[in-house]
Amino acid sequence: MKHTLYLIVIVLFLTQACKKAHTSVDQSTDHSLIESAQLFFQEHLEHQTPVLNANTRITAGKRPYWPAAYTVNSSKGILVVVPVIYQKNLVVKTNFSGKRVMALNYLTKLVMYKNDNGFYAQLATYFPDSACNTTPNGAFSGLIFSETWLGQPIAKYKLAGGIALTQTEAPL
Repeated sequence: MKHTLYLIVIVLFLTQACKKAHTSVDQSTDHSLIESAQLFFQEHLEHQTPVLNANTRITAGKRPYWPAAYTVNSSKGILVVVPVIYQKNLVVKTNFSGKRVMALNYLTKLVMYKNDNGFYAQLATYFPDSACNTTPNGAFSGLIFSETWLGQPIAKYKLAGGIALTQTEAPL
């Protein structure tokens, strides 16, 4: 399951890049899958308490913004991608993104997919670097943090021009 989650994050970043575009499948299929994902989230994840952590990004109140949910085709099937809205307007600045101050509301997505065993969910937070908007094909450059909804790390990825350069797995 862990390697499947890695694959989901990589597939998602390939579809996201540094631009705001997404691919969608049949709208009726989209709507049904998104509703099922929302129901799963409400029943299994919504009321759980985040892990204790000094990082405000992990412990801050947040919720999926279901009206903006969409689907993306992947090799694992159809992914449900939901923007995440933080209760407070949290911003971040990195040492690799130039002088940009970025709102976490634009960087974080809840990514879900369903297989025979049910739904799987993870948070993907994209931290673009200073080259992100300069790549000719609009491919993502920067770091991606993959975590459970509760904030437990799954993996981190470093990408340049849409190509994964490194992957760091979280310790079990």
